[in-house]
Amino acid sequence: MVLIYRALVCILTALSVVQCGPVKQASQRPSTQKAASSNETENSRSYYHFLVGEISNLSSDPETALQHFQIASQYDSHSNVLRLKQAEQLVGLGQLSSANEIMKSLSNSEDPEYHLLAARISAIELDFDQSEKSLDKAIQIYSKNGDSRKRREILLMKIALLSDSRQYDKAKSALLKHLKDEPEDEIAYYFLGKVHSILQEREKAIAAYRRALEIKPYFSTVSRALGLQLELMEQNIEAIDTYQQALVFGSDDNYFRQKLANLYLVEEQYPKALEQFKQLLVAEPEDVQLTFRTALLYFKLEQYDEAESLLKSLLKDNDINHDRIHFYLGALYEERNQNDLAIANFSKVQFSSEYFVDSRLQASSIAQKKLNQPERSITLLVEGVSLNPKSKELYITLATQQEQLNKLEEAIQTLRQASIEIKDSEQILFLLGTFLDRNSKIEEGLSLMRRVLEINPDHAHAMNHIGYVLTLENRDLEQAESILLKAVQLEPENAYIVDSLGWLYYKKKNFKKSREYLEQAYKKEPNEPEIIEHLADVYSKLGQDDRALQMYKKLVRNNSEKNSSNEGAKAPLINKDREARIKEKIASLTTDHTF
Repeated sequence: MVLIYRALVCILTALSVVQCGPVKQASQRPSTQKAASSNETENSRSYYHFLVGEISNLSSDPETALQHFQIASQYDSHSNVLRLKQAEQLVGLGQLSSANEIMKSLSNSEDPEYHLLAARISAIELDFDQSEKSLDKAIQIYSKNGDSRKRREILLMKIALLSDSRQYDKAKSALLKHLKDEPEDEIAYYFLGKVHSILQEREKAIAAYRRALEIKPYFSTVSRALGLQLELMEQNIEAIDTYQQALVFGSDDNYFRQKLANLYLVEEQYPKALEQFKQLLVAEPEDVQLTFRTALLYFKLEQYDEAESLLKSLLKDNDINHDRIHFYLGALYEERNQNDLAIANFSKVQFSSEYFVDSRLQASSIAQKKLNQPERSITLLVEGVSLNPKSKELYITLATQQEQLNKLEEAIQTLRQASIEIKDSEQILFLLGTFLDRNSKIEEGLSLMRRVLEINPDHAHAMNHIGYVLTLENRDLEQAESILLKAVQLEPENAYIVDSLGWLYYKKKNFKKSREYLEQAYKKEPNEPEIIEHLADVYSKLGQDDRALQMYKKLVRNNSEKNSSNEGAKAPLINKDREARIKEKIASLTTDHTF
Protein backbone atom coordinates (compact mmCIF):
# COMPACT_ATOMS: atom_id res chain seq x y z
CA MET A 1 0.00 0.00 0.00
CA VAL A 2 1.35 3.44 -0.91
CA LEU A 3 1.51 5.34 2.32
CA ILE A 4 -0.57 8.50 2.53
CA TYR A 5 2.43 10.11 4.22
CA ARG A 6 4.46 9.59 1.03
CA ALA A 7 1.55 10.65 -1.12
CA LEU A 8 1.39 13.92 0.77
CA VAL A 9 5.02 14.71 -0.02
CA CYS A 10 4.28 14.15 -3.73
CA ILE A 11 1.21 16.41 -3.63
CA LEU A 12 3.00 19.18 -1.80
CA THR A 13 5.91 18.96 -4.19
CA ALA A 14 3.60 19.15 -7.20
CA LEU A 15 1.98 22.29 -5.80
CA SER A 16 5.34 23.83 -4.95
CA VAL A 17 4.34 23.88 -1.30
CA VAL A 18 7.48 22.22 -0.04
CA GLN A 19 11.07 22.24 -1.25
CA CYS A 20 13.07 19.10 -0.68
CA GLY A 21 16.38 19.80 0.99
CA PRO A 22 17.05 23.32 -0.32
CA VAL A 23 20.63 24.48 -0.34
CA LYS A 24 20.83 27.13 2.31
CA GLN A 25 21.50 30.68 1.25
CA ALA A 26 24.58 32.42 2.54
CA SER A 27 22.53 34.13 5.19
CA GLN A 28 21.53 30.66 6.45
CA ARG A 29 25.04 29.23 6.75
CA PRO A 30 25.76 27.09 9.80
CA SER A 31 27.29 28.69 12.81
CA THR A 32 30.79 28.39 11.32
CA GLN A 33 29.99 31.60 9.38
CA LYS A 34 29.76 33.56 12.64
CA ALA A 35 33.17 32.49 13.99
CA ALA A 36 35.91 34.97 14.63
CA SER A 37 37.86 36.20 11.59
CA SER A 38 40.87 34.22 12.77
CA ASN A 39 38.90 31.07 11.94
CA GLU A 40 37.79 32.30 8.50
CA THR A 41 39.67 29.55 6.67
CA GLU A 42 38.13 26.83 8.79
CA ASN A 43 34.71 28.39 8.35
CA SER A 44 35.13 28.42 4.58
CA ARG A 45 36.17 24.78 4.57
CA SER A 46 33.25 23.86 6.80
CA TYR A 47 30.83 25.70 4.55
CA TYR A 48 32.33 24.12 1.43
CA HIS A 49 31.76 20.59 2.79
CA PHE A 50 28.32 21.62 3.98
CA LEU A 51 27.39 22.67 0.45
CA VAL A 52 28.80 19.48 -1.11
CA GLY A 53 26.84 17.49 1.47
CA GLU A 54 23.63 19.34 0.53
CA ILE A 55 24.24 18.70 -3.16
CA SER A 56 24.89 15.00 -2.50
CA ASN A 57 21.70 14.85 -0.46
CA LEU A 58 19.73 16.36 -3.34
CA SER A 59 21.34 13.76 -5.63
CA SER A 60 20.08 10.94 -3.36
CA ASP A 61 23.63 10.00 -2.33
CA PRO A 62 23.38 9.78 1.48
CA GLU A 63 26.80 8.15 1.94
CA THR A 64 28.67 10.99 0.26
CA ALA A 65 26.46 13.56 1.97
CA LEU A 66 27.20 12.02 5.37
CA GLN A 67 30.96 12.08 4.74
CA HIS A 68 30.94 15.79 3.90
CA PHE A 69 28.69 16.74 6.80
CA GLN A 70 31.08 14.86 9.12
CA ILE A 71 34.07 16.69 7.66
CA ALA A 72 32.24 20.01 8.03
CA SER A 73 31.64 19.16 11.71
CA GLN A 74 35.38 18.68 12.21
CA TYR A 75 35.80 22.36 11.34
CA ASP A 76 32.75 23.44 13.38
CA SER A 77 32.12 20.95 16.16
CA HIS A 78 29.50 23.13 17.82
CA SER A 79 27.07 23.32 14.91
CA ASN A 80 23.74 21.66 15.72
CA VAL A 81 22.72 22.09 12.09
CA LEU A 82 25.59 19.90 10.92
CA ARG A 83 24.85 17.23 13.52
CA LEU A 84 21.20 17.25 12.50
CA LYS A 85 22.25 16.84 8.88
CA GLN A 86 24.38 13.83 9.80
CA ALA A 87 21.47 12.25 11.67
CA GLU A 88 19.25 12.80 8.64
CA GLN A 89 21.69 10.95 6.35
CA LEU A 90 22.10 8.11 8.86
CA VAL A 91 18.34 7.65 8.83
CA GLY A 92 18.44 7.48 5.04
CA LEU A 93 21.11 4.78 5.30
CA GLY A 94 19.02 2.82 7.80
CA GLN A 95 21.47 3.38 10.67
CA LEU A 96 18.84 4.37 13.21
CA SER A 97 20.84 3.66 16.35
CA SER A 98 23.62 6.01 15.24
CA ALA A 99 21.06 8.62 14.26
CA ASN A 100 19.38 8.33 17.66
CA GLU A 101 22.70 8.91 19.43
CA ILE A 102 23.04 12.24 17.65
CA MET A 103 19.40 13.10 18.28
CA LYS A 104 19.85 12.57 22.03
CA SER A 105 22.55 15.24 22.08
CA LEU A 106 20.08 17.64 20.45
CA SER A 107 17.04 16.76 22.55
CA ASN A 108 16.44 20.27 23.82
CA SER A 109 16.47 21.74 20.33
CA GLU A 110 13.90 24.33 19.36
CA ASP A 111 14.65 23.72 15.69
CA PRO A 112 11.44 22.36 14.09
CA GLU A 113 13.58 20.40 11.62
CA TYR A 114 14.84 18.38 14.59
CA HIS A 115 11.31 17.43 15.58
CA LEU A 116 10.42 16.56 12.00
CA LEU A 117 13.37 14.19 11.84
CA ALA A 118 12.45 12.76 15.23
CA ALA A 119 8.92 12.14 13.90
CA ARG A 120 10.37 10.38 10.86
CA ILE A 121 12.55 8.11 13.01
CA SER A 122 9.62 7.22 15.29
CA ALA A 123 7.42 6.43 12.28
CA ILE A 124 10.10 4.09 10.90
CA GLU A 125 10.25 2.40 14.31
CA LEU A 126 6.43 2.15 14.19
CA ASP A 127 6.13 4.31 17.31
CA PHE A 128 3.31 6.39 15.87
CA ASP A 129 2.32 8.02 19.14
CA GLN A 130 5.82 9.43 19.62
CA SER A 131 5.92 10.46 15.98
CA GLU A 132 2.66 12.36 16.43
CA LYS A 133 4.05 14.13 19.50
CA SER A 134 7.13 15.22 17.57
CA LEU A 135 4.97 16.60 14.78
CA ASP A 136 2.84 18.46 17.32
CA LYS A 137 6.03 20.04 18.70
CA ALA A 138 7.07 21.16 15.22
CA ILE A 139 3.59 22.62 14.62
CA GLN A 140 3.84 24.49 17.93
CA ILE A 141 7.20 26.02 16.98
CA TYR A 142 6.02 27.07 13.50
CA SER A 143 2.86 28.59 15.00
CA LYS A 144 4.98 30.53 17.50
CA ASN A 145 7.19 31.78 14.69
CA GLY A 146 4.16 32.80 12.62
CA ASP A 147 5.02 30.45 9.73
CA SER A 148 1.49 29.43 8.70
CA ARG A 149 2.64 27.70 5.52
CA LYS A 150 4.95 25.30 7.33
CA ARG A 151 2.42 24.83 10.12
CA ARG A 152 -0.15 23.70 7.52
CA GLU A 153 2.36 21.42 5.86
CA ILE A 154 3.26 19.64 9.10
CA LEU A 155 -0.37 19.42 10.18
CA LEU A 156 -1.15 17.54 6.95
CA MET A 157 1.84 15.29 7.57
CA LYS A 158 0.41 14.51 10.97
CA ILE A 159 -2.94 13.63 9.42
CA ALA A 160 -1.19 11.40 6.90
CA LEU A 161 0.68 9.71 9.74
CA LEU A 162 -2.58 9.07 11.61
CA SER A 163 -4.07 7.55 8.47
CA ASP A 164 -1.07 5.31 7.90
CA SER A 165 -1.30 4.12 11.49
CA ARG A 166 -5.02 3.43 10.87
CA GLN A 167 -6.20 6.02 13.33
CA TYR A 168 -8.78 7.15 10.81
CA ASP A 169 -11.29 8.69 13.18
CA LYS A 170 -8.55 10.76 14.76
CA ALA A 171 -7.34 11.80 11.30
CA LYS A 172 -10.85 12.85 10.27
CA SER A 173 -11.33 14.84 13.44
CA ALA A 174 -8.05 16.65 12.94
CA LEU A 175 -8.92 17.42 9.33
CA LEU A 176 -12.38 18.69 10.11
CA LYS A 177 -11.00 20.87 12.90
CA HIS A 178 -8.39 22.26 10.53
CA LEU A 179 -10.98 22.90 7.82
CA LYS A 180 -13.08 24.98 10.19
CA ASP A 181 -10.12 27.35 10.46
CA GLU A 182 -8.99 26.93 6.85
CA PRO A 183 -12.12 26.20 4.77
CA GLU A 184 -10.31 26.86 1.48
CA ASP A 185 -7.56 24.27 2.00
CA GLU A 186 -7.90 22.02 -1.05
CA ILE A 187 -5.17 19.62 0.11
CA ALA A 188 -6.98 19.05 3.39
CA TYR A 189 -10.15 18.20 1.48
CA TYR A 190 -8.14 15.86 -0.72
CA PHE A 191 -6.85 13.97 2.31
CA LEU A 192 -10.27 13.93 3.88
CA GLY A 193 -11.46 12.22 0.69
CA LYS A 194 -8.58 9.76 0.93
CA VAL A 195 -9.52 8.81 4.48
CA HIS A 196 -13.19 8.40 3.54
CA SER A 197 -12.21 6.22 0.56
CA ILE A 198 -10.08 3.97 2.78
CA LEU A 199 -13.10 3.52 5.04
CA GLN A 200 -15.25 2.71 1.97
CA GLU A 201 -17.30 5.86 2.63
CA ARG A 202 -17.49 6.57 -1.06
CA GLU A 203 -20.21 9.22 -1.05
CA LYS A 204 -18.33 11.24 1.57
CA ALA A 205 -15.07 10.75 -0.33
CA ILE A 206 -16.69 12.04 -3.51
CA ALA A 207 -18.08 15.08 -1.68
CA ALA A 208 -14.65 15.91 -0.25
CA TYR A 209 -12.96 15.54 -3.64
CA ARG A 210 -15.59 17.71 -5.32
CA ARG A 211 -15.02 20.44 -2.73
CA ALA A 212 -11.26 20.29 -3.37
CA LEU A 213 -11.89 20.77 -7.08
CA GLU A 214 -14.22 23.67 -6.43
CA ILE A 215 -11.36 25.40 -4.67
CA LYS A 216 -8.69 24.40 -7.21
CA PRO A 217 -10.23 23.04 -10.45
CA TYR A 218 -6.84 22.20 -11.98
CA PHE A 219 -5.85 19.91 -9.07
CA SER A 220 -5.25 16.85 -11.29
CA THR A 221 -4.47 14.47 -8.42
CA VAL A 222 -7.93 15.10 -7.01
CA SER A 223 -9.49 14.60 -10.46
CA ARG A 224 -7.84 11.19 -10.61
CA ALA A 225 -9.06 10.26 -7.13
CA LEU A 226 -12.59 11.49 -7.77
CA GLY A 227 -12.80 9.70 -11.13
CA LEU A 228 -11.66 6.44 -9.54
CA GLN A 229 -14.31 6.66 -6.81
CA LEU A 230 -17.00 7.30 -9.40
CA GLU A 231 -15.80 4.34 -11.45
CA LEU A 232 -15.87 2.10 -8.37
CA MET A 233 -19.49 3.15 -7.84
CA GLU A 234 -20.16 2.43 -11.53
CA GLN A 235 -21.08 6.07 -12.08
CA ASN A 236 -19.28 6.06 -15.40
CA ILE A 237 -20.99 9.09 -16.90
CA GLU A 238 -20.01 11.23 -13.90
CA ALA A 239 -16.46 9.84 -14.11
CA ILE A 240 -16.35 10.80 -17.79
CA ASP A 241 -17.44 14.33 -16.89
CA THR A 242 -14.69 14.51 -14.26
CA TYR A 243 -11.98 13.39 -16.67
CA GLN A 244 -13.24 15.71 -19.40
CA GLN A 245 -13.11 18.64 -16.98
CA ALA A 246 -9.53 17.72 -16.07
CA LEU A 247 -8.63 17.81 -19.76
CA VAL A 248 -10.07 21.32 -20.01
CA PHE A 249 -7.42 22.44 -17.53
CA GLY A 250 -4.69 20.60 -19.48
CA SER A 251 -3.82 18.16 -16.72
CA ASP A 252 -2.07 14.86 -17.51
CA ASP A 253 -3.61 14.67 -20.97
CA ASN A 254 -2.60 11.10 -21.74
CA TYR A 255 -3.75 9.71 -18.39
CA PHE A 256 -7.20 11.28 -18.65
CA ARG A 257 -7.57 10.45 -22.36
CA GLN A 258 -6.78 6.81 -21.59
CA LYS A 259 -9.37 6.84 -18.83
CA LEU A 260 -11.94 8.39 -21.15
CA ALA A 261 -11.16 5.92 -23.91
CA ASN A 262 -11.67 2.96 -21.58
CA LEU A 263 -14.89 4.34 -20.11
CA TYR A 264 -16.31 5.08 -23.55
CA LEU A 265 -15.57 1.44 -24.46
CA VAL A 266 -17.37 0.23 -21.34
CA GLU A 267 -20.33 2.45 -22.20
CA GLU A 268 -20.15 1.22 -25.81
CA GLN A 269 -19.72 4.76 -27.07
CA TYR A 270 -17.25 3.57 -29.67
CA PRO A 271 -16.98 6.72 -31.84
CA LYS A 272 -16.08 8.79 -28.76
CA ALA A 273 -13.60 6.13 -27.65
CA LEU A 274 -12.00 6.25 -31.09
CA GLU A 275 -11.55 10.02 -30.85
CA GLN A 276 -9.60 9.58 -27.62
CA PHE A 277 -7.49 6.78 -29.09
CA LYS A 278 -6.65 8.94 -32.10
CA GLN A 279 -5.48 11.75 -29.81
CA LEU A 280 -3.41 9.30 -27.77
CA LEU A 281 -1.87 7.94 -30.94
CA VAL A 282 -0.83 11.43 -32.02
CA ALA A 283 0.99 11.82 -28.69
CA GLU A 284 2.50 8.32 -28.73
CA PRO A 285 2.77 7.15 -32.37
CA GLU A 286 5.32 4.45 -31.50
CA ASP A 287 3.11 2.74 -28.92
CA VAL A 288 2.31 -0.58 -30.63
CA GLN A 289 -0.37 -1.65 -28.16
CA LEU A 290 -2.12 1.68 -28.55
CA THR A 291 -1.90 1.34 -32.33
CA PHE A 292 -3.34 -2.16 -32.12
CA ARG A 293 -6.25 -1.10 -29.91
CA THR A 294 -7.01 1.79 -32.24
CA ALA A 295 -6.99 -0.57 -35.22
CA LEU A 296 -9.45 -2.89 -33.48
CA LEU A 297 -11.73 0.04 -32.74
CA TYR A 298 -11.67 1.09 -36.40
CA PHE A 299 -12.53 -2.55 -37.19
CA LYS A 300 -15.41 -2.48 -34.69
CA LEU A 301 -16.78 0.65 -36.37
CA GLU A 302 -16.42 -0.99 -39.80
CA GLN A 303 -13.83 1.56 -40.89
CA TYR A 304 -11.89 -1.22 -42.54
CA ASP A 305 -9.44 0.85 -44.58
CA GLU A 306 -8.12 2.64 -41.48
CA ALA A 307 -8.00 -0.63 -39.53
CA GLU A 308 -6.13 -2.37 -42.35
CA SER A 309 -3.58 0.44 -42.62
CA LEU A 310 -2.76 0.36 -38.89
CA LEU A 311 -2.63 -3.44 -38.73
CA LYS A 312 -0.28 -3.62 -41.71
CA SER A 313 1.96 -0.98 -40.12
CA LEU A 314 2.29 -3.20 -37.06
CA LEU A 315 3.71 -6.02 -39.20
CA LYS A 316 6.83 -3.83 -39.56
CA ASP A 317 7.32 -3.83 -35.79
CA ASN A 318 8.89 -6.81 -34.05
CA ASP A 319 7.64 -5.72 -30.63
CA ILE A 320 4.16 -7.10 -31.27
CA ASN A 321 2.90 -10.61 -31.95
CA HIS A 322 2.55 -10.90 -35.74
CA ASP A 323 0.27 -13.93 -35.41
CA ARG A 324 -2.24 -11.74 -33.63
CA ILE A 325 -2.06 -9.18 -36.44
CA HIS A 326 -2.55 -11.82 -39.17
CA PHE A 327 -5.53 -13.20 -37.26
CA TYR A 328 -7.28 -9.83 -37.22
CA LEU A 329 -6.30 -9.06 -40.80
CA GLY A 330 -7.90 -12.37 -41.73
CA ALA A 331 -11.07 -11.39 -39.87
CA LEU A 332 -11.04 -7.99 -41.56
CA TYR A 333 -10.70 -9.44 -45.07
CA GLU A 334 -13.46 -11.92 -44.27
CA GLU A 335 -15.76 -9.04 -43.38
CA ARG A 336 -14.94 -7.41 -46.71
CA ASN A 337 -15.55 -10.72 -48.50
CA GLN A 338 -11.94 -10.82 -49.65
CA ASN A 339 -12.00 -14.49 -48.82
CA ASP A 340 -8.75 -15.61 -50.40
CA LEU A 341 -6.88 -12.83 -48.61
CA ALA A 342 -8.62 -13.84 -45.40
CA ILE A 343 -7.54 -17.48 -45.79
CA ALA A 344 -3.99 -16.37 -46.67
CA ASN A 345 -3.69 -14.32 -43.47
CA PHE A 346 -5.28 -16.97 -41.28
CA SER A 347 -2.84 -19.49 -42.77
CA LYS A 348 0.16 -17.33 -41.81
CA VAL A 349 -0.56 -17.80 -38.11
CA GLN A 350 2.15 -20.07 -36.67
CA PHE A 351 1.18 -23.42 -35.13
CA SER A 352 2.73 -22.38 -31.79
CA SER A 353 0.42 -19.38 -31.52
CA GLU A 354 -2.64 -19.22 -29.28
CA TYR A 355 -4.48 -17.96 -32.39
CA PHE A 356 -3.56 -20.98 -34.53
CA VAL A 357 -6.57 -23.21 -33.89
CA ASP A 358 -9.11 -20.40 -34.30
CA SER A 359 -7.33 -19.26 -37.45
CA ARG A 360 -7.47 -22.70 -39.05
CA LEU A 361 -11.09 -23.20 -38.09
CA GLN A 362 -12.01 -19.82 -39.56
CA ALA A 363 -10.05 -20.41 -42.77
CA SER A 364 -11.70 -23.81 -43.14
CA SER A 365 -15.15 -22.32 -42.59
CA ILE A 366 -14.56 -19.67 -45.27
CA ALA A 367 -13.42 -22.29 -47.78
CA GLN A 368 -16.38 -24.55 -47.03
CA LYS A 369 -19.25 -22.09 -46.60
CA LYS A 370 -18.32 -18.96 -48.53
CA LEU A 371 -16.23 -20.37 -51.36
CA ASN A 372 -17.98 -23.74 -51.57
CA GLN A 373 -14.60 -25.47 -51.67
CA PRO A 374 -15.04 -28.41 -49.27
CA GLU A 375 -11.84 -30.15 -50.36
CA ARG A 376 -9.83 -26.97 -49.73
CA SER A 377 -11.46 -26.75 -46.32
CA ILE A 378 -10.44 -30.30 -45.50
CA THR A 379 -6.89 -29.67 -46.73
CA LEU A 380 -6.57 -26.71 -44.37
CA LEU A 381 -7.77 -28.86 -41.48
CA VAL A 382 -5.54 -31.80 -42.35
CA GLU A 383 -2.56 -29.46 -42.43
CA GLY A 384 -3.78 -27.97 -39.15
CA VAL A 385 -3.89 -31.27 -37.25
CA SER A 386 -0.48 -32.23 -38.65
CA LEU A 387 0.98 -29.00 -37.24
CA ASN A 388 -0.98 -29.12 -33.99
CA PRO A 389 -1.89 -32.75 -33.25
CA LYS A 390 -3.18 -31.87 -29.78
CA SER A 391 -6.11 -29.75 -30.91
CA LYS A 392 -9.40 -31.45 -30.15
CA GLU A 393 -11.36 -28.77 -32.04
CA LEU A 394 -9.41 -29.31 -35.28
CA TYR A 395 -9.87 -33.10 -35.18
CA ILE A 396 -13.60 -32.87 -34.49
CA THR A 397 -14.18 -30.26 -37.21
CA LEU A 398 -12.16 -32.28 -39.73
CA ALA A 399 -14.00 -35.52 -38.94
CA THR A 400 -17.37 -33.78 -39.11
CA GLN A 401 -16.62 -32.32 -42.53
CA GLN A 402 -15.35 -35.67 -43.79
CA GLU A 403 -18.57 -37.31 -42.65
CA GLN A 404 -20.62 -34.61 -44.38
CA LEU A 405 -18.82 -35.47 -47.63
CA ASN A 406 -19.79 -39.13 -47.11
CA LYS A 407 -16.20 -40.01 -46.23
CA LEU A 408 -17.23 -41.90 -43.12
CA GLU A 409 -14.20 -44.21 -43.08
CA GLU A 410 -11.84 -41.21 -43.28
CA ALA A 411 -13.77 -39.52 -40.48
CA ILE A 412 -13.41 -42.61 -38.30
CA GLN A 413 -9.67 -42.76 -39.02
CA THR A 414 -9.32 -39.08 -38.11
CA LEU A 415 -11.05 -39.67 -34.78
CA ARG A 416 -9.04 -42.82 -34.08
CA GLN A 417 -5.86 -40.78 -34.52
CA ALA A 418 -7.33 -38.04 -32.33
CA SER A 419 -8.07 -40.55 -29.56
CA ILE A 420 -4.40 -41.58 -29.62
CA GLU A 421 -3.08 -38.02 -29.52
CA ILE A 422 -5.63 -36.78 -26.98
CA LYS A 423 -6.30 -39.35 -24.32
CA ASP A 424 -9.72 -39.75 -22.69
CA SER A 425 -11.50 -36.93 -24.49
CA GLU A 426 -15.20 -37.59 -24.00
CA GLN A 427 -16.08 -35.42 -27.03
CA ILE A 428 -13.77 -37.34 -29.38
CA LEU A 429 -14.79 -40.76 -28.05
CA PHE A 430 -18.50 -39.91 -28.23
CA LEU A 431 -18.28 -38.74 -31.85
CA LEU A 432 -16.16 -41.75 -32.79
CA GLY A 433 -18.70 -44.07 -31.16
CA THR A 434 -21.52 -42.38 -33.09
CA PHE A 435 -19.70 -42.73 -36.42
CA LEU A 436 -18.82 -46.37 -35.72
CA ASP A 437 -22.49 -47.11 -35.03
CA ARG A 438 -23.43 -45.52 -38.35
CA ASN A 439 -20.75 -47.63 -40.01
CA SER A 440 -22.42 -50.79 -38.63
CA LYS A 441 -19.72 -51.29 -35.99
CA ILE A 442 -22.34 -51.33 -33.27
CA GLU A 443 -20.46 -53.19 -30.53
CA GLU A 444 -17.34 -51.07 -30.86
CA GLY A 445 -19.56 -47.98 -30.73
CA LEU A 446 -21.22 -49.23 -27.54
CA SER A 447 -17.83 -49.96 -26.02
CA LEU A 448 -16.69 -46.41 -26.65
CA MET A 449 -19.88 -44.99 -25.17
CA ARG A 450 -19.28 -47.01 -22.02
CA ARG A 451 -15.76 -45.57 -21.94
CA VAL A 452 -17.28 -42.09 -22.17
CA LEU A 453 -19.40 -42.90 -19.10
CA GLU A 454 -16.30 -44.01 -17.23
CA ILE A 455 -14.80 -40.58 -17.92
CA ASN A 456 -18.04 -38.67 -17.29
CA PRO A 457 -20.73 -40.71 -15.47
CA ASP A 458 -23.31 -37.97 -16.16
CA HIS A 459 -22.91 -37.89 -19.95
CA ALA A 460 -26.62 -38.07 -20.83
CA HIS A 461 -26.03 -38.38 -24.59
CA ALA A 462 -23.76 -41.40 -24.17
CA MET A 463 -26.48 -42.95 -21.98
CA ASN A 464 -29.06 -42.19 -24.66
CA HIS A 465 -26.90 -43.84 -27.32
CA ILE A 466 -26.44 -47.02 -25.30
CA GLY A 467 -30.09 -47.17 -24.23
CA TYR A 468 -31.46 -46.53 -27.73
CA VAL A 469 -29.12 -49.00 -29.44
CA LEU A 470 -30.07 -51.71 -26.93
CA THR A 471 -33.72 -50.83 -27.53
CA LEU A 472 -33.35 -51.10 -31.30
CA GLU A 473 -31.51 -54.39 -30.84
CA ASN A 474 -34.32 -55.52 -28.51
CA ARG A 475 -31.84 -56.79 -25.93
CA ASP A 476 -30.89 -55.98 -22.35
CA LEU A 477 -34.02 -53.86 -22.10
CA GLU A 478 -33.89 -53.70 -18.30
CA GLN A 479 -30.39 -52.24 -18.50
CA ALA A 480 -31.52 -49.89 -21.27
CA GLU A 481 -34.45 -48.71 -19.14
CA SER A 482 -32.23 -47.98 -16.16
CA ILE A 483 -29.77 -46.03 -18.32
CA LEU A 484 -32.46 -44.03 -20.13
CA LEU A 485 -34.30 -43.15 -16.93
CA LYS A 486 -31.10 -41.61 -15.58
CA ALA A 487 -30.50 -39.79 -18.89
CA VAL A 488 -34.01 -38.28 -18.77
CA GLN A 489 -33.42 -37.25 -15.17
CA LEU A 490 -30.24 -35.45 -16.25
CA GLU A 491 -31.81 -33.77 -19.32
CA PRO A 492 -35.59 -33.78 -18.94
CA GLU A 493 -36.04 -31.18 -21.70
CA ASN A 494 -34.14 -33.16 -24.32
CA ALA A 495 -36.82 -34.45 -26.70
CA TYR A 496 -34.57 -37.09 -28.26
CA ILE A 497 -33.70 -38.70 -24.92
CA VAL A 498 -37.35 -38.63 -23.85
CA ASP A 499 -38.24 -40.23 -27.22
CA SER A 500 -35.71 -43.03 -26.61
CA LEU A 501 -37.31 -43.85 -23.28
CA GLY A 502 -40.77 -43.77 -24.84
CA TRP A 503 -39.66 -46.13 -27.62
CA LEU A 504 -38.11 -48.49 -25.06
CA TYR A 505 -41.52 -48.84 -23.38
CA TYR A 506 -43.01 -49.46 -26.83
CA LYS A 507 -40.55 -52.37 -27.22
CA LYS A 508 -41.54 -53.61 -23.78
CA LYS A 509 -45.20 -53.42 -24.93
CA ASN A 510 -46.03 -50.93 -22.21
CA PHE A 511 -47.88 -48.77 -24.72
CA LYS A 512 -49.58 -46.40 -22.27
CA LYS A 513 -46.28 -45.48 -20.67
CA SER A 514 -44.73 -45.26 -24.12
CA ARG A 515 -47.44 -42.78 -25.20
CA GLU A 516 -46.81 -40.67 -22.09
CA TYR A 517 -43.14 -40.12 -22.90
CA LEU A 518 -43.58 -39.89 -26.68
CA GLU A 519 -46.21 -37.18 -26.32
CA GLN A 520 -43.78 -35.25 -24.11
CA ALA A 521 -41.10 -35.61 -26.76
CA TYR A 522 -43.53 -34.51 -29.50
CA LYS A 523 -44.40 -31.33 -27.60
CA LYS A 524 -40.71 -30.46 -27.43
CA GLU A 525 -39.91 -31.32 -31.09
CA PRO A 526 -43.20 -31.40 -33.07
CA ASN A 527 -41.46 -31.65 -36.47
CA GLU A 528 -38.92 -34.38 -35.77
CA PRO A 529 -39.76 -37.31 -38.15
CA GLU A 530 -38.64 -40.11 -35.84
CA ILE A 531 -40.62 -38.77 -32.89
CA ILE A 532 -43.72 -38.31 -35.08
CA GLU A 533 -43.47 -41.87 -36.42
CA HIS A 534 -42.91 -43.35 -32.96
CA LEU A 535 -45.94 -41.52 -31.57
CA ALA A 536 -48.07 -42.57 -34.53
CA ASP A 537 -47.00 -46.20 -34.01
CA VAL A 538 -47.99 -46.19 -30.36
CA TYR A 539 -51.35 -44.56 -31.19
CA SER A 540 -51.90 -47.39 -33.66
CA LYS A 541 -51.07 -50.00 -31.00
CA LEU A 542 -53.53 -48.36 -28.62
CA GLY A 543 -56.28 -48.49 -31.28
CA GLN A 544 -56.26 -44.73 -31.78
CA ASP A 545 -56.16 -45.05 -35.55
CA ASP A 546 -57.39 -41.53 -36.32
CA ARG A 547 -54.63 -39.97 -34.28
CA ALA A 548 -52.09 -42.36 -35.76
CA LEU A 549 -53.25 -41.52 -39.27
CA GLN A 550 -53.04 -37.80 -38.50
CA MET A 551 -49.40 -38.18 -37.40
CA TYR A 552 -48.39 -40.29 -40.41
CA LYS A 553 -49.99 -37.84 -42.84
CA LYS A 554 -48.24 -34.91 -41.14
CA LEU A 555 -44.93 -36.65 -41.63
CA VAL A 556 -45.49 -37.20 -45.35
CA ARG A 557 -46.91 -33.70 -45.79
CA ASN A 558 -43.94 -32.07 -44.08
CA ASN A 559 -41.58 -34.03 -46.26
CA SER A 560 -43.45 -33.05 -49.42
CA GLU A 561 -43.45 -29.36 -48.43
CA LYS A 562 -39.74 -29.42 -47.77
CA ASN A 563 -38.98 -31.01 -51.10
CA SER A 564 -41.04 -28.40 -52.96
CA SER A 565 -39.81 -25.34 -51.04
CA ASN A 566 -36.66 -23.44 -51.89
CA GLU A 567 -36.26 -22.30 -48.31
CA GLY A 568 -37.09 -25.66 -46.78
CA ALA A 569 -39.56 -26.46 -44.02
CA LYS A 570 -38.73 -26.76 -40.35
CA ALA A 571 -39.13 -30.54 -40.44
CA PRO A 572 -36.02 -32.57 -41.28
CA LEU A 573 -36.07 -34.43 -44.58
CA ILE A 574 -36.96 -38.16 -44.32
CA ASN A 575 -35.33 -40.69 -46.60
CA LYS A 576 -37.11 -42.69 -49.26
CA ASP A 577 -37.20 -45.91 -47.22
CA ARG A 578 -38.93 -44.18 -44.32
CA GLU A 579 -41.34 -42.40 -46.66
CA ALA A 580 -42.30 -45.71 -48.28
CA ARG A 581 -42.74 -47.31 -44.86
CA ILE A 582 -44.96 -44.47 -43.67
CA LYS A 583 -47.15 -44.70 -46.78
CA GLU A 584 -47.62 -48.44 -46.17
CA LYS A 585 -48.75 -47.68 -42.62
CA ILE A 586 -51.19 -45.07 -43.92
CA ALA A 587 -52.54 -47.55 -46.45
CA SER A 588 -53.16 -50.07 -43.69
CA LEU A 589 -55.33 -47.56 -41.82
CA THR A 590 -57.35 -45.96 -44.64
CA THR A 591 -58.65 -46.50 -48.13
CA ASP A 592 -57.67 -42.89 -49.00
CA HIS A 593 -54.46 -43.19 -51.03
CA THR A 594 -54.00 -39.46 -51.57
CA PHE A 595 -50.69 -39.69 -49.75
